[in-house]
Amino acid sequence: MIKTIRRAATVIAALGVVFAGTLTPLAQADTAGEGPPLTQPEATLRDAVSCDPSVTPSSGKEAVLLVHGIGGQPEGYWDWNYQRALPHEGYGVCTVALPNRGLIDPVISAEYVVYAARYAYERSGRKIALIGHSEGGSLVTWAAKFWPDVAAHAEDVIVLAGAIQGTGLGNTLCATNWCTKAAWRASLDSHFMRAMQNAPMPSSTSMTSIYTTVLDEVVFPQPRASTLPGAANMALQDVCPVRAADHVTILADSVGYALALDALKNPGPAVPSRLDNKLWLCLNPIMPHAVLPSATEVAEIAAALTDGLLIGGDKTSAEPPLPAYAAVYGN
Repeated sequence: MIKTIRRAATVIAALGVVFAGTLTPLAQADTAGEGPPLTQPEATLRDAVSCDPSVTPSSGKEAVLLVHGIGGQPEGYWDWNYQRALPHEGYGVCTVALPNRGLIDPVISAEYVVYAARYAYERSGRKIALIGHSEGGSLVTWAAKFWPDVAAHAEDVIVLAGAIQGTGLGNTLCATNWCTKAAWRASLDSHFMRAMQNAPMPSSTSMTSIYTTVLDEVVFPQPRASTLPGAANMALQDVCPVRAADHVTILADSVGYALALDALKNPGPAVPSRLDNKLWLCLNPIMPHAVLPSATEVAEIAAALTDGLLIGGDKTSAEPPLPAYAAVYGN
């Protein structure tokens, strides 16, 4: 059953916003103590968010915010998998376009996720869910840990092949001590990754990390790289032992999607033992309603990733200092 317990006051407040014909400013949290202020212009943050027309209080649908990874953008990243499938399960969908395809310092990209989560919550008039892939998984975790209002308004945070403890790819790219800010942050044991692990887990939000222990060529070593202390951590291979899925194909994997839906539809995080039709899942690797992305879309993401991480000009000789709100956790 889709989670239906909602605060009446929240719905009434959201309805009032809609009837007034506008949404309240979201660049700052609406009450004191709700997390650090956002530094990016509100108009820029707003332009990055998109929600389908069903995300309204009157629809009764829970909104799911989808956050892409490095090199991607919502189009070509989500429109062939989760963005197609979730509406069939009764969910509204919002997306956020990270600046420069996420190829910047992730502490800046995280502000886009915070704003998008607040926007989806206000527009839907009910609690939302966050799903992030790869760096997007890091960002939804970071947002929920450092912005209490995001955690309070999100029933689920779901990570797909997320760099939660970092990836050896970042360490390889930064071996010469001259690499992009995104690569520094993504490295194993970076200050960014330590801060994300050490910051307190939100008590109001269920957190699920789903990963593949086979063939992930971007986020590794697994399972360490995608294990979030205090969360429910699970591999596709826990359900289908011989499942072969890599960093990209997990986006359309039937087991990954079934686990994500299990988290969305039940109290708490995903529980692999609750899945029905395991034989079907193991025999049919592609999730329902998914279509293969075009070769052009895949090539664009690969080119952006290569240019941004290997060639791009956002390079430094060390990981940048963390913002003050996270620095105490990153040592």
